Amino acid sequence: MKKIPLLSIHHLKIIGKAPLISKANLAIYPGETVAFLGENGVGKTTVALSIVGLLNKKQWAIHGQVDLNGHNMLDLGHNQWAKIRGKEVGFVFQDPLRSFNPLKTIQSHFLESIAFHENLRKNQALSKARKFLEMVGLCPDTFLSVYPFQLSGGEAQRTAIALSLIHSPSLLILDEPTASLDQKASNEIMALLKKVQQEKNMAILLISHDPSIVERYADRFLTIDQTVIKEVSKPAAVLQEMRPAMSKVQGLPFLRLNDFGISFPKKVVLSQANFTLRKQEIIGIFGDNGVGKTTFARALVGLMPFTGQVLWYEKDAQTLSKDQKRVYAKSIQMVFQNPLSSFNPKMTLSDSIMEGVKLHFPTLSEQERAAKIDSALREVFLDPVYGKRYPETLSGGEIQKAAIARALVIEPDLLILDEPTASLDQESVLGLSKLIKKLYQKKNISFLIISHQRSFLDSLCHEVFELKEGDFYKSSDFRIS
Repeated sequence: MKKIPLLSIHHLKIIGKAPLISKANLAIYPGETVAFLGENGVGKTTVALSIVGLLNKKQWAIHGQVDLNGHNMLDLGHNQWAKIRGKEVGFVFQDPLRSFNPLKTIQSHFLESIAFHENLRKNQALSKARKFLEMVGLCPDTFLSVYPFQLSGGEAQRTAIALSLIHSPSLLILDEPTASLDQKASNEIMALLKKVQQEKNMAILLISHDPSIVERYADRFLTIDQTVIKEVSKPAAVLQEMRPAMSKVQGLPFLRLNDFGISFPKKVVLSQANFTLRKQEIIGIFGDNGVGKTTFARALVGLMPFTGQVLWYEKDAQTLSKDQKRVYAKSIQMVFQNPLSSFNPKMTLSDSIMEGVKLHFPTLSEQERAAKIDSALREVFLDPVYGKRYPETLSGGEIQKAAIARALVIEPDLLILDEPTASLDQESVLGLSKLIKKLYQKKNISFLIISHQRSFLDSLCHEVFELKEGDFYKSSDFRIS
């Protein structure tokens, strides 16, 4: 018997100021997972939004046919779509917090959705809401009464997934569903979705650039190649192409760790680490929350004790003279996980950045120092006028850029970024990724990026090391070569 597609797209064209999609023909069948791959900005999310009728028709012209269960969805009006969206088609957005009403509790969100699509009494609806929150690993007694702004990124993601599953949709669209989760939580959520999929014969369209998720859970793979949607058989090749254009590293080694270890009286954070960092190389340190990634970085910059040896240009960092230690401190700069807390709230950005300039470039004139600060701000896509502002007036993405500017201005060899995406929305994460690529290509600088978001590291790093239960080892999933 011939398989009948749940979703079929014929001759789809999406045109904004320029053609975004010039040709799309695809089918998704019940019970399968189709991964949608491609670089940021090529149109993956836009295609997904067109499927569920959420594109602004004043900005986009949509042509072709999108059939769901034999009905052309592009012909539907707003009221018709409202009955289908959420019930027949579930959608988990890239930034789930934006899909919540900040003035309503999580309980209100569940009850409203259930009341719209199902005829249940309030106690039945509450029971159903509790069941689906528990399914995604959230305690109903805690989370039903909270407001969206009280949720962490991971909690918001789990809540959005619970809401998307509550009506057992035949098609579930997931836009970067694991972006706010660490690897353990990502695997738990994807395993849950796979279980629900098998029970309900649900189809999944998965938008992701996380190779560990895509290869493990997807049955087929799509990509956008010069405005044309194509099916590919080897996702690894596509994911490799999504990385920045970086040739194999040829820089000289300048930092070497020999039997590098960190321990506390009742806990071994790191038993032994050995690796070499070269000029103009990007290294990722990956691991779940709480394994000691930040502790590792703090020890590297001299803020915590360690065992073993750190060789900086073949000199033992623990036996450096006072003057050499100042140069070492200049050479390795760190942007902390919460950059706002690292700024003095009573000082403007320029004044804060100026402290490092005065310390490390004492012979510069005031005019030269000011020009250096302006240049550093421009390097991170901030107008120099931001130098007159105070830290608390900046957004999360802006304060992250300001912290990077403060580190860059003293011309380090290595910049350590500790969970740089932790407090950023998806748009700011994309901006940060663009900035790192630009700095890598323009400056003779190395990066050590610490994150629990494997997909973010895979999109940028030459090598990724994993820290787990005190062990430190190279991850072999992907590598730029």
